[in-house]
Amino acid sequence: MTLDRKLKANEFEYGPWLVGDMPPFNFVSDVNPWCSCQDNMDWKSVEIEQINGNEYIWKWGGLNQDTHQSWKDYNYKFKVIKVESKWKVSYLDGFNINEIKK
Repeated sequence: MTLDRKLKANEFEYGPWLVGDMPPFNFVSDVNPWCSCQDNMDWKSVEIEQINGNEYIWKWGGLNQDTHQSWKDYNYKFKVIKVESKWKVSYLDGFNINEIKK
């Protein structure tokens, strides 16, 4: 797979992916594709809720009472599959593998 090779060799057309930097993928626009967020707010946990079958959402957990409602309402959809007795993420909302493979 192209993404796997590029990650292992750190070879992206937009430059190397340095630790702590946003990933240099084609679809990046100052939003982290893993959480679809920009800000790093105070949070204590991530809560996961099953929607249906292998579909889930995660949301910020342990938020302070004065945290803005938009952070409390925020959720991120994902799907999982079981491969050789291990659960793996098969889909992340907004993460388009075809954009990465360009």
